[in-house]
Amino acid sequence: MSGRSSFAVIVALATAILSCGAKTGLLVDSGSDHLDAVLDRPDALAPDSCVPRVIVASPSSVELILLADRSTSMERDLLGGAATPRRWDVLRDALATTLPRYQDRIAMGLQFFPGIGLVGVCAVSDTPDLLPAVSQALPILLRFSRTEPNGRTPTWLGVRSVGRYLLGRAAPRRFRAILLATDGAPNCNGALDGARCTCTALGGVGQQQCEDDPSLCLDDGRTVAEVARLAQQGIPTYVVGIDGDNQPELITVLSQLAVAGGRPNLATAVRPYYSVRRPEDLPSAFDQIQRQVSRCVFGVAPPVEGTATADVTLDTQPIARDPSRQTGWDWTDDERTTLTLFGAACERASATQASVQVTVSCDGTR
Repeated sequence: MSGRSSFAVIVALATAILSCGAKTGLLVDSGSDHLDAVLDRPDALAPDSCVPRVIVASPSSVELILLADRSTSMERDLLGGAATPRRWDVLRDALATTLPRYQDRIAMGLQFFPGIGLVGVCAVSDTPDLLPAVSQALPILLRFSRTEPNGRTPTWLGVRSVGRYLLGRAAPRRFRAILLATDGAPNCNGALDGARCTCTALGGVGQQQCEDDPSLCLDDGRTVAEVARLAQQGIPTYVVGIDGDNQPELITVLSQLAVAGGRPNLATAVRPYYSVRRPEDLPSAFDQIQRQVSRCVFGVAPPVEGTATADVTLDTQPIARDPSRQTGWDWTDDERTTLTLFGAACERASATQASVQVTVSCDGTR
């Protein structure tokens, strides 16, 4: 028997054994030597060949960058007045409450917009102020304590900068996301028409301020488009909006950003972002988001082939795939190495140390 035909027989036997194991409920260790030997050989299986197996999914490693608005309006109180506490202080205190609980499970980073120590009220750093890492609660809080609000609201520049950093990292099988916390409508786009735009300038001469300085125009279009582009490339954005001013244009753009980011707040359809109007709203929002990313995102290895059917159970109970991401589960990367639980399934996983299993079969695609 030739060497090539002998190898073909070995592959056939291995596939048959794996298939029998899946049909009988036998768990296949996704990291076992005999499976890796087949999957790692480029000439062993065609790129889309299906291998029946059962995979025990593991909680995914997570990188989350807090993109924090430090525009001048963060000097106001939550309802837009001059009382205390300031929005900036409420944001810092909420982080002090929530970050320590998750810092061992989430690699947290920080980027301010506008940036610190840069020229111009719209400038944003090309790299995060703090790179993502575990045990970052104290460094993040120290940065907040040494920083004060100042400048305008270059949200598009901030999102673009963080997105470039996350996309440029070689981080396979790692969930990456942006947590945008803002109190103002995006501006800082001098290419807009100041005579026709929605002006974000408060008080004073209103629209005339935008005619004189178009960078005060509402920069909603390209900001929403950038958030949507990143979500399509696997970098979702969670949006926390301090919206006590109750400005219609602000509420609209925050809602658009939350939907475009692919992780809206499913608790409310009216304002699909995490709305903050009371001091207790902010730690609650951060707590919900950090719990989701630390307990509802699972890694699957090796990747599930595009020709395969995947059935998922949560603590032995089947859950349905939901591409709309309202409830159930869905793949959240193109390689099908990461699945995320949504809605009631995420709540169940957050409440317990959930066991997630993926049964891979070869009779269709799901």
